[in-house]
Amino acid sequence: METPRAPARPLLAGALALAAGGWAGSELPGVGAETWLAIAVAGLASGLILGVAGFGSAGRRGRTAAVCILLAALGGWRAHAAAARPADTVGRCAPERELDGTLRARLEPGRLAIEVPAGVVAADELVELRGGQPVAARARGPVAPPPPRSDAQRFQAQPDELVRLAPARRDAAQVTAGALERLRATLRERLGSAVSDPEGRALAAALVLGDLGLLAPDVPDLFVRTGTFHALAVSGVQVVLVAALLLAPLAAAVGWLARPLGARRAQLAREIARATCIAVYVPLTGAGPPVARAALACALARAAPLVRAQRSAEIVVRGVTHSALLARRADGLSLWSLALVLECALHPRAAAQLSVQLSYAATLGLVIGTAPVRRILRPARPEAVDALGRPRSPFLRALSARAGASAAGALAASIAAVLATLPFVWVRLGEWSPVGVLATLAIAPPMIVLLIAGWFAALAPALVPDALLAVPARILLATLHAFDALPGTPEPLPPRPVALLATAVILAFAALTLRSDVARRRSARLAACAGAILLVPWTTAPRELEVHALDVGAGSCAVVRAPGLGTWVFDAGSRDRTEVARAALGPLLRALDAGTIGVVVSHADSDHDGAIPWLVARHRVAACAGALPAQAAERLAHSVPRLDVVRGRAALPALQGSCHVQAWLERGLDMPGNEGSRSLHLVWGPDEIVLTGDAEAEGLRAWLDLRGPARPLRLLLAPHHGSEVERLGLLLDATRPAEVWVSGPARPPIADELDRRGIPWRSTGRDGPLRIALPAGAGWNGTCNAGGTEADPEGAPR
Repeated sequence: METPRAPARPLLAGALALAAGGWAGSELPGVGAETWLAIAVAGLASGLILGVAGFGSAGRRGRTAAVCILLAALGGWRAHAAAARPADTVGRCAPERELDGTLRARLEPGRLAIEVPAGVVAADELVELRGGQPVAARARGPVAPPPPRSDAQRFQAQPDELVRLAPARRDAAQVTAGALERLRATLRERLGSAVSDPEGRALAAALVLGDLGLLAPDVPDLFVRTGTFHALAVSGVQVVLVAALLLAPLAAAVGWLARPLGARRAQLAREIARATCIAVYVPLTGAGPPVARAALACALARAAPLVRAQRSAEIVVRGVTHSALLARRADGLSLWSLALVLECALHPRAAAQLSVQLSYAATLGLVIGTAPVRRILRPARPEAVDALGRPRSPFLRALSARAGASAAGALAASIAAVLATLPFVWVRLGEWSPVGVLATLAIAPPMIVLLIAGWFAALAPALVPDALLAVPARILLATLHAFDALPGTPEPLPPRPVALLATAVILAFAALTLRSDVARRRSARLAACAGAILLVPWTTAPRELEVHALDVGAGSCAVVRAPGLGTWVFDAGSRDRTEVARAALGPLLRALDAGTIGVVVSHADSDHDGAIPWLVARHRVAACAGALPAQAAERLAHSVPRLDVVRGRAALPALQGSCHVQAWLERGLDMPGNEGSRSLHLVWGPDEIVLTGDAEAEGLRAWLDLRGPARPLRLLLAPHHGSEVERLGLLLDATRPAEVWVSGPARPPIADELDRRGIPWRSTGRDGPLRIALPAGAGWNGTCNAGGTEADPEGAPR
């Protein structure tokens, strides 16, 4: 029997080429327009040559390759031109969301976003930005962070810095958009009045209308940690559920009413009704790109069977041969290719956006991977008799088989989507939740109830009891909290080459989809080898004392690493920089492959502990010391040692076997605020390092009295971000530092005094992230302090 050949999909090759070119044009700024033009000319010339001289299958493959090169060059050139074009300060206002009295909006067309007080500007008004301040820059660490999720420049503007050039347009499209926005506001109000339970109201508003503003601050991150945020954000999942559970009965009713017009016209009326409802559903949910893509794909998939094919088939019915046109079926890969081509054609830099990458990768995984995984997970059919030989009920057997098949299909889809998006999640997010596959299935029942009941509550509030939304919301959150308590929610991922990640994923899908058993086994072995290379540690244990001070603006964040001591984070926060954890601290810990870490917090203040809850929620914390925030302390297991000191010093425990460095938590006064700050004191052979908090008056003097006469410091992290402390001279005389670091401005207030004394200094604001690495000195004896011992003036244990 001849093996059926896969259908030709030239659109798939073109879509991949166009997307690859758009990604390269966005991510490779060094490749100029001339290079892309030369590639395009080469692709066009080779296509013309192959079109004239090429014969047979080799000629067809050559012409296809030439066209793909041409499309890739076109995509790269358009993306490069879009990236080089400066953001236009004039445009129509397109609101994104309103939060805490601040409106976030985009100026379209262009790549400029603004934050203004709510009510200053209306949707679709033509405005010009004159002035404004750039939104706070991202924190910086020694390891380059992943690119931000949006490349739009964002400015904070006051009302007098926006010039309103023209009112909103009143054409038919704008009138329709305004009516839909008013309808969305009405549904939001009706939903809020119908549900008194805050959790049910917030989750229903998020699932029905895409409004995340009512959720508690920690709920979105709970979905992120458990790998289920795709279920919270309105996307393809909601479109499929709404189309299947809510719109299918409505479309069936329309088709039943149109039966007198004929079967084909009734089917056409049914699909038109479904497509119209989906078209209305998209703007009601905020018209985000994921839901718009899913709605377009759903409409195309439903419309494909309505188009008559050009091929006919001979059908024999009761001995009579009939000729009939074959109905088309929706080809998932072709629809995926068409959507990607439209996306890249409308937005030149779409292929470099994380949301586009995740959406299309997940969809591709669903299309090509769900069926093979489902065949592997297919449950055994229930036996007709039980273990005692008694016959089972046919109804129960059918119900069990249907439930098992549905669960296997849902689990297969989740596995395929997670596997397909793994390279982008690994590189761009740096973390993933292995339990997300099961958590998505576990929250599906309460989420479906919330979605259906939420729509009925928004349309007819009197018909929906409050418990119908409150109970599923509590079950959903309790389920997520149970999964969140498991290890690896989420799991930090060390940096790995994207080419190796993509190769491992492609080999895994090849092992699932190839038709030859030999090829499948070979691909599975290669995928397993690539996975092992990805997961084994690529870094070695430290052999020297490393201290990193990250550039977090008006804040403090340091990382200490030494043999035996392990990796400790001293403070993590900022007042004027964003993404301290995601852009600075997280990439450094991933690069170090730290594993378990320790946390020290000098005192309770946002510029010192703001990122600590994020850190505790995502890394395995083996010990903590100092003023740990309550939000972070709640997530720690009771077995994790917690250390603090009232006044004096306490030794930090070793995290990785025998300790080769003395580490002390020191405090001068037991009082809240800056003066009660703790310090981290490190003794590494002949060298001593002290990282201070914000104590600058009584607390600093008490710490100096506690320290007593001692040898000079190799390094001092200046207190209170280099401010002009009252006892600066006393501090410098007592510590005699060889070098001073400042986690703060480019030229701190203490710079003049340090220059006068001839003390070298560096600041994160001027020099960026700071690092020092000290090898084991000649005076190091390889011993470690035991917990609670005191040190003599020379630093050696008594």
